[in-house]
Amino acid sequence: MPINNDRRLEIEAALASEVSKFNSRTRRRLLQLLGDPPRLENLTPDVYREIAEDLTQVLNTPLESTFIEAANALMDNIGFMGVNTDLINEGAVTWARNYVPTLTNGMIDHRQQATAGYVADFFEGKYDRAGLEDRIARLYSPEKAAQIAITESTRAANEGQRPVIEELESEGVIMRGVFQTVSDSFVCPICQPLNGEVSQVEGFDTRFTSNNKDFRMPPLHVGCRCLVSFEYQE
Repeated sequence: MPINNDRRLEIEAALASEVSKFNSRTRRRLLQLLGDPPRLENLTPDVYREIAEDLTQVLNTPLESTFIEAANALMDNIGFMGVNTDLINEGAVTWARNYVPTLTNGMIDHRQQATAGYVADFFEGKYDRAGLEDRIARLYSPEKAAQIAITESTRAANEGQRPVIEELESEGVIMRGVFQTVSDSFVCPICQPLNGEVSQVEGFDTRFTSNNKDFRMPPLHVGCRCLVSFEYQE
């Protein structure tokens, strides 16, 4: 495994804490700006742009660090230290720079649309002010923070193995991925049948098959905790 489960739980908890702080301050800001009675026009595109930028800053460094830790853990696990530290660090920065803003923009766009719908429902009398605040709070809840932390830590831990696998491949050493669930009572019906499955293709761009469906590198869904370990091929 690129990162052992105990360590990954620590990473997830730390990230969930930071996202929860972001959620709390964002929720307070939105409700204050919205006013009473709510005025949706107060939540301008600039407000949501700033919120997305804030979330990007919250996620960037922890995900870069997880990427780097996963790369180093893989090298330790397979006894290969042939990837330059600068190359791994550069890979982490490049991946996060390309991925995280797209992720956060999508998250905040979804929440913006949901908030607009809640305000419309409020004016249609479907619920009172407390009901409106409760629905907005759910968008920025500790549970949402935990889901983000688990899903994106999983993604960074898997993605961090890429520079190591690609460097080995450039030297003629072929690796093949093995799907690994946490194997506890929370494993979902999607991932459980894949546990222990060997990728049908070599290298980092894995492909696993279950019930005649193909799956790529996890996370396969929100809250997915599955990782891919890599083994040498003869």
